[in-house]
Amino acid sequence: MQADDQIVLRQDARRRLFSSASLLVLGAVIAALLGAWSLFWFFAAHETQTLLAAWMAREKSVDRIWTCPEQQIHGYPFEIEIVCTKASFSGEVFDKQLAGNLQGVRVTASLLHPDRAEAFMEPPFDLRSMDGDGEIGLQWDQMRVDLDGAPQNLKAISVEGINVSLRGGLKGFGGVSGRAGTVSSMVAAVPERRADDVYTFRIALGNVSMPIVDSLLGTAPSDAIKLDGLVTKADFSVPGKIAERLDLWRLAGGSVDVNEAILIRGPTTISARGTLRLDDQHRPEGQLDAQFAGAEPILRRFGINPALLGAGALLTSLFGGKQPSNGAPQTGSSSLRLPVTVRSGLISVGPVRTSFAVPPLY
Repeated sequence: MQADDQIVLRQDARRRLFSSASLLVLGAVIAALLGAWSLFWFFAAHETQTLLAAWMAREKSVDRIWTCPEQQIHGYPFEIEIVCTKASFSGEVFDKQLAGNLQGVRVTASLLHPDRAEAFMEPPFDLRSMDGDGEIGLQWDQMRVDLDGAPQNLKAISVEGINVSLRGGLKGFGGVSGRAGTVSSMVAAVPERRADDVYTFRIALGNVSMPIVDSLLGTAPSDAIKLDGLVTKADFSVPGKIAERLDLWRLAGGSVDVNEAILIRGPTTISARGTLRLDDQHRPEGQLDAQFAGAEPILRRFGINPALLGAGALLTSLFGGKQPSNGAPQTGSSSLRLPVTVRSGLISVGPVRTSFAVPPLY
């Protein structure tokens, strides 16, 4: 019996030793996994920080300097979150030296795609002229900026906003105001045309009030403003001020190909497509195939007698336009399709040159 007891004791000791060794191995594996995951998280967080630093450097190269005095990194272990409170801005915007403050920015990214970041902006964004010539305030309920890729290898950038409003004024620009219930914009590279610096773009505004639109179509609420197309020769890596970069784009033969532009306000719908460039005086030029429905306000603004709309077919023939295509917006007999030409700073609707002048962009 004593021998049997010794055998049992030895077996129990081996089991305890094996169990302890197993626990040590399991603990070592867990520790290694946690260490590897931590290294992976810190590497991904560094990639996101590098992405943001690249965009800040890009802004600095065009004389727009962003600073974040209070930056914190959170989100471990499953996400990346970079918080910046009291961000500040200074730099040149359309030949004006401005300075301002943004209440805060929260940037998030996934561990699998640290080079794709979502930035959530906390309002307001207040800008003031550094020479005391005015100030501008931007307010919103929600604002998100999505970044996919660094500036030198941009894949896409988009902005989404809700209840966005602009107010204030600057000397030389006059009063600045406007609001939009929804704001959506996007610029994305066209991979197969990367060598030609071709990007697709989209801008969509809902429930819009803008002085330039109100002066043309009245103050009735605007249902939508949409614009999408392609821009060629758009090299975002070029440094310099906006005017300098626009001139380089013009000299390179850059163009904006409008696939669809739509403005809807009450009974009035205007749509257009075509190609625009900049002339040697820095003014837009080109031709758009435009379609007008409920067009009396806009045609009257252009100096065209809306009474002629009663003879729709005659007016279309006279102006060299075409009948509206199927599915196009139209309102009874007032729906017309007419060429709109921008040349030498003036807009022509059909053969009628209007007095509506387009100023130089820079």
